[in-house]
Parts: sequence; C-alpha cells; structure tokens
Amino acid sequence: MSSTRDRILEYIEQNHQARPHDLVNYFGLSNMAIHKQLRKLVLEDILEKAGKPPLVFYTLSSKLPVEIEKLKFPQELEEIINANFLSITPVGNLLYGTKGFIYWAKIYQKNKQIGLLVKEYAKALKNIDKHKTKEGLIDASSKLSDFPVKYVDKLFYQAIYSLPLFGRTKLAKLVMYAKQIEDKNLIDKIAILGKPYIEKIIKTYSINAVCFIPPTLPRENNKDI
Repeated sequence: MSSTRDRILEYIEQNHQARPHDLVNYFGLSNMAIHKQLRKLVLEDILEKAGKPPLVFYTLSSKLPVEIEKLKFPQELEEIINANFLSITPVGNLLYGTKGFIYWAKIYQKNKQIGLLVKEYAKALKNIDKHKTKEGLIDASSKLSDFPVKYVDKLFYQAIYSLPLFGRTKLAKLVMYAKQIEDKNLIDKIAILGKPYIEKIIKTYSINAVCFIPPTLPRENNKDI
C-alpha cells in the first residue's frame, strides 16, 4: 500500500492543487496527520503553500528540478526505461526515459536505492510482456466472462493503466495529460502510437468494419474529430 505521503502527492498531481480540508475528506485522516505530511513536503521543497486561511492551497513546487543529472544504468535496463517511462512536471514538461525516472525517484522515493527501483520496474514490465499476444497487446478477453450477456468476442489493451509503486504507465499519463490540456498535437501523437496495433488486429481477425466511440464529455477539440 502506498504511504500517506505518496497518496497526497498523487492526489495533488492529479488535481493540480489541494486544500487540507480536501485531503482530510478524501483520505479519511485527521487534520493533524494531513498537516504533518504537508509541512514535511513543503520543507522538502516538493510542495508549495499558497493563499491565506481559510483558503490555503498546496501545489507541486515550481522549484522541482527539470534538469536531472543522468545516472548510468546497465544497457538493457536503460533501454527498457527509455522505451517505457514518462514523468510530467508541474509546469507541463514531459521527461521521457531515464531522465523522467530519476525525476520521479527524487520526488516520490527520495532517490533511495534507485538501482533497485530500476530493476523492479524492469521486472514488472517483463511480467506483463509474458501475457502479451504476438501483436504486442494484452488479451483481456477472459474478463468478458464476468458479464451475463456478451456482445464482444475479444478485448485487448495496448497497455495497462498503472503499475504498483510506479503509478500510471507512459500511455496512461499521455492520455490523461492530453485530455487535461486538450492539446490536439499530443492527441495526434497518441493516435499514431495506437495505429499499428489497431492495424494488426484488423489483419489478424479479418475485420471489415471499425466503429469509433466518441468522447462522453464535451471538450473543445471534440468538434475536430
């Protein structure tokens, strides 16, 4: 289970800011416990405090380093991280690969035993790879048996949503961030990432028609779809 510290950081990362009252209600913890964690995070320059009582907000610090020194990893592990890891800074910088991994470790793991974290990350991805199809997808068709009536024969994921300890995967972060900022160029890049997998499925299963399900929430760029 994630620590209270990590859960607070994840909440603020997702919501951009938080009041102590929000965190108390969300986590069901005491005011004292929440304020204790917030004070520590401010002292570590990981969070910034803004506003005046009763409207006090906490955000990820703008002082967090963007330029991260590059540590050397074994080549195999470095290739895995470079292909799969992404961190997004509070100001919207996308840090890919080892640079993003070191950035994440400094914030969420205080840079402790980063060599072990790298190995654990690679191991988690390799375990997922064991369950992938020859098209490089995760076959989740077995989950369809949970429904009394099936209208779908096959269900595939391009990537899982998150990994224990490491949080959202690269694709999940890109999708979430693209939706938040409604950046059409980034949305186009995500579509390009998924296109080869869709083409492989169409070819493998001889699919002759494709259905697109539009977004359920109104967004500015929906009109361009």
